[in-house]
Formats: sequence, C-alpha cells, structure tokens
Amino acid sequence: TLRHLMQDLLRQRGIAPRILLIDQTPRHEPATDAFLLEHRDRLVQIRVAEPNLPNARNVGLEAATGEIIVFIDDDLRVPAGFLEGLVAQFHDPSVDAVAPLVVVKGEQPPGAFTERYYGFRPDWRSNPRIEVPRVIGACMAFRRSLVLQLGGSDALMGRLNPSASAEDYEFCGRWTRAGHRLWLTPAVHAVHDGNVAGGCNMRGLPEADAQLQQLRGATFLVLKEEHSFARLRARALLRLLRLGVVRRDILARGPREWVRAAVRLQRVVQDVQAFWRSQALAATRAGEIGDERGAVRRAA
Repeated sequence: TLRHLMQDLLRQRGIAPRILLIDQTPRHEPATDAFLLEHRDRLVQIRVAEPNLPNARNVGLEAATGEIIVFIDDDLRVPAGFLEGLVAQFHDPSVDAVAPLVVVKGEQPPGAFTERYYGFRPDWRSNPRIEVPRVIGACMAFRRSLVLQLGGSDALMGRLNPSASAEDYEFCGRWTRAGHRLWLTPAVHAVHDGNVAGGCNMRGLPEADAQLQQLRGATFLVLKEEHSFARLRARALLRLLRLGVVRRDILARGPREWVRAAVRLQRVVQDVQAFWRSQALAATRAGEIGDERGAVRRAA
C-alpha cells in the first residue's frame, strides 16, 4: 500500500531524500490518512484531482528541486539502502538514467520476469550495470534537467487510458532518440506487489478491457512516433499490423481470428486518431481563449 512505501522511504539510510507524494487517490483508508498527517513535516503531499500517471510524473518533476529525480509507484516496497544505491549510480557522469531490478512479489527465482523481458543471459545478475533499450515505469531515476528538456511525460496517454498503458515506453523512446542511454542496476532491488489497487485503476479490470487499453496505448505510441495521427503512413501501418494482427498467438487461431483482429485494430486506430483530433482541437481553443484574455489584459 501507499503507507508501506512511504514508511520505506522515510527509513532510507545514507541519504535524506525530499519525498513528494503526488496523490491521485480520492479517499484513503483512515490508517493512511493518519500516517500522512503524522508525517506531514517530512512529506510534501500534492493533491491531483484526476488520476493520470504521466501528468502526476510531470507535477512531481516541476515540484522537485534536486538534480536526481526518482519515480516510484505506490505498490513497491524498497529496502533501507535502496535510494542510496540507486543515486550512487549517478556518480558516474556518463549515467543519466537508471532503473533498479523490480522483482515481482513471489516470483522464483527473483528477477525471472526481468530476465525474460530483456532476454538476458543467465549471468546478467553479476553485472553492476546493464544498458537496456527501455526501463519499466514502476521505478526509474533520471537527471531532472534532461527530463525537463524533453518536456516530461506525455499526459495525453493518461487521458487516453486510465492505465496510461505504454507511457513509459513512449518516454524511453524519446529519451534514447535524444541520444541518452538507459541503464539497469541489478544490485539495487525493489519488490512489486501486483495485487494493490492504484490510482490509475488498472488492477481489477477484466482481462479483455486490460488488453484493449494496452492496444490503445501501443497504438497511440506508434501513431505518435510515425507522425500518423492525421494520416496513416505505411510504416505506421506495418508496425500496427505486427502489433495487433500478425502475431504468433493470433495467426495460430486461423483466418476468422485474423479478420477479427484486423477489425479490432482498425477500430482502435480510428478511435485513437479521433481522440488525438479532439485533444488538438481543445488545445487550440484553449490557446485562443488565452490569447483573448491576454489581449483584454493588455488593452486594460
């Protein structure tokens, strides 16, 4: 729970972090409210009305004052030397971003998910630091100034889906395309409890709804990277087909499933493009209103 993570962070040794709690939960358990009140002098609690993970990251990014910023999900548990070990990686000036080994609670052996995710060789745990193409958003640390230069996270992905699915992939893609590197440090561990309900309302969803949100998030990512929100480009189409149709699990089910998958993908692409157009129109109108208000102030 959130309370347990806050307790872990308050017990960190070797470092005195400034803890920012970007709070998207409408109502906490009484024990959590009591804990936050008791420790209000050691925590900075910032309320955000609408759950939106990438927006919450941006709020924290703006409120932070240090050069190293660590994003931590509320369903993690971290040992007492966690932040000290993570921040120590930045003593190397070539390191601008690093993630710990996030162990899924109960998995055997610890780190098995990470090994499959990255396709690591069996001896990967002995490496002090491994360069990776992306990091898992549950916990990641960056040099704050560089994240600000990139404009932070894309809050549109939190509006598209409550889960903000693929928002970490999207940011990691922009980070590496800007010439920065991403590192994983296996010696620094966090434990992920996948059974805790979070502010993004992903857990507890029916499997079909969760898969749909993942497809929507991945589709948004492809359309953004391939500049295909207004018009679907050939490269985007090929990536989308590999994503939602030309997959081993779908191809094995036969032609009817291929057709169903293609229709589903088409609807998702149209839906995401319509979402983008609505957001672009809203942003344009907001800008026009801002210009009008500015003109009124100048005239006054």
